Amino acid sequence: ISGPLFFTLYIYYLSKFYELFDTVILVLKKKPLIFLHWYHHAIVILMVWSWLQYGITYSSLGTIANTLIHVFMYYYYFVSSLGGNVWFKRYLTFGQIIQFAVSFILCGPYLHYHFKRGCSGWDAFLFSMAVNGSFLFLFVRFYRSSYGKGKAADKK
Repeated sequence: ISGPLFFTLYIYYLSKFYELFDTVILVLKKKPLIFLHWYHHAIVILMVWSWLQYGITYSSLGTIANTLIHVFMYYYYFVSSLGGNVWFKRYLTFGQIIQFAVSFILCGPYLHYHFKRGCSGWDAFLFSMAVNGSFLFLFVRFYRSSYGKGKAADKK
């Protein structure tokens, strides 16, 4: 990877350190952190680094999807910090679930290019799929525990 794609992925990589710093702030404020939160913010740095290290060009799709989710997520955090209520909170989590599920659909083209044309980055690909699989599992579990049938978050 080189040029604008590398630069964009590198900025995205750096943004993951900011998100990790966000987690440190929550810890210093003695806010409770669930496993999903700290695991996600710690391992995603390694995953994005592997994209840069091994030149995974298809990672730009994940970067776009994740950045879009984070725009809405940080809007939610901002409004919540001001005491406001955001109606789409549960859809943020659902959007993240969709994002990770779609990553498995996108495996098809990568696998085609890898086995037919010798596309690089096999180790980073496998690592990303393992991480995305764990994220999918953890986000589905979080969604069910937070918004499942009869949960307080569902009541109006």
